[in-house]
Amino acid sequence: MYISYDAYRVFYYVARCGSFSQAADQLYASQPNLTRTIKKLEQTLGCSLFTRSSRGVELTPEGHILYARVSAAVSQLQAGEAELARELQLEVGTVAIAASEIALKGLLLPVLQQFGESWPGIRLRVLDHTTPQAVAALQKRTVDLAVVTSPIQAAEGLQCTVLTRFQNVAVCSPAQAAHIKQPLTPRQLARLPLVCQGAGTGTHTLYREWYARYQLPFEPEVETSTSDQVLPLVEAGLGIGLVPDFYAREGLSQGRLVQLSLTSFLPQRQICLVQEKNRRLGTAARRLEEILLQQALQQKSPAAAL
Repeated sequence: MYISYDAYRVFYYVARCGSFSQAADQLYASQPNLTRTIKKLEQTLGCSLFTRSSRGVELTPEGHILYARVSAAVSQLQAGEAELARELQLEVGTVAIAASEIALKGLLLPVLQQFGESWPGIRLRVLDHTTPQAVAALQKRTVDLAVVTSPIQAAEGLQCTVLTRFQNVAVCSPAQAAHIKQPLTPRQLARLPLVCQGAGTGTHTLYREWYARYQLPFEPEVETSTSDQVLPLVEAGLGIGLVPDFYAREGLSQGRLVQLSLTSFLPQRQICLVQEKNRRLGTAARRLEEILLQQALQQKSPAAAL
């Protein structure tokens, strides 16, 4: 037995209004069309749904049974329509973002602040990941977007967009700097104790490859689990730190750090937006994506596909 939703919708409004004419007004339909629809519905179900009188219509016992189910279904559909409308207007929703520490501090944090102030009903889930972990989370679809630092091993089906670029610098404590002859060649730098993030991070991979270009071993004296741990150890005199320039800015201005002069530039890095090429994002995630790309333009670092 097939009965269209339109037939049940007509039944619902006639029952709720107790009148064909009032139901016709609410449905913007003609009363004869509604009457025909109810007659056809009664024929299909094999029972009368309404008793008619000069005052209108009332449900039969069979009509009451059907109305209990139909009204519940209509309520659910209306609730779904309302919820969808709220999501489209960014009143509700969730966006999950995987972000590396450097990407969070270098670009993402003010974007999330702006987003949260503009759409407070949207729940933001920010997962602190290394770049490889963030890419893996994107592939598993546990996050909508990933904002990470290069180098990035983007698998097939993923798209990387450069949002901004930054330069790395070598820094140490003032006490250490007093004993270091500058400028340093890569070989001289390799002889000094180094503080760096551990294996499995994009930072560790980047510098291992950079040292390898000069046929030098990459053997940090101290390895940390997060980028936030590097500078406190450097300031304590435990080694040289190779960090983003914006990480070192405050320590340099306050005299807690000294920037070392090098004969070869450290590799430039990018903060990138990584996403699935053919994945349809929700309204809130699409809006966040737009803001990230706008932020890249505002920083005068045009986004470019890798």
